[in-house]
Amino acid sequence: MPKRGNDPIPTALLISNNVSQLDPDLRISPSQVVVLTGLSSGQLKEFRRTRPPTPPLTLPRDKRGAKVWYRLGEVLEWRRARTPVATTRTKAPDTFHAFMARGTFEDTWPFARTMEGQPLDFFASLRMADRLDHGAEIVWLSLDEYLRATDAWVATQRAGATARLLAKPDVLPIPNAVGKCPRCGKAATPRHICRL
Repeated sequence: MPKRGNDPIPTALLISNNVSQLDPDLRISPSQVVVLTGLSSGQLKEFRRTRPPTPPLTLPRDKRGAKVWYRLGEVLEWRRARTPVATTRTKAPDTFHAFMARGTFEDTWPFARTMEGQPLDFFASLRMADRLDHGAEIVWLSLDEYLRATDAWVATQRAGATARLLAKPDVLPIPNAVGKCPRCGKAATPRHICRL
């Protein structure tokens, strides 16, 4: 057992990354608690004076006037409880641009449909009442569902445009039929010279 007033473990061990691997039942002094927690010695005294005492709690003393000790495990738990935990989940997107730029596949956004079936940002659709399909419901789509719906709409539009283009009579190629020269009756080729 260390002498009265000596710290049982060196302070250098407490500020290392391996402090959590030490025995939680080790006792540490108030000056070491100050190093670990960032509290002042005055705050520690005030914590001990309040009734009931505020954590981190001291170890029970054998007699009045004995040195104050703290249990290492309790101080580490106190510090861990006050350390803010970083959240891995960012907040949900609050604009359509944020939904498209950094939305995850779990995020959802409200969409309306145009008369052609195109999914359209609901809030942008409020300014485009003439283009909307008023019979369609407003739906919440995830980013994955929105991209699939947009892809299907684009494929439908592309197929319709191709059908309209092919329906025009001047678009279809004219077959290279070899006709007869109206004057001489011979085959009319591009280099045909009529001798009549």
